Amino acid sequence: MYVSDMDGNYFIKKFKMVPQYSLDKYNASEKKLLLQNIGYNDWKPLTSPLLNILSPAR
Repeated sequence: MYVSDMDGNYFIKKFKMVPQYSLDKYNASEKKLLLQNIGYNDWKPLTSPLLNILSPAR
């Protein structure tokens, strides 16, 4: 899982993918439940983003 927080910090965490985490059916309202299931501990901070999704592709 790869996330950013409201302060622009980036974090990554390894987790086991199961059907309930289907990205095709992901609803923003389920974000809290998804994070609860993956857990709030053991996230690794990143010094820079893995992806820059706000810039156009070159």
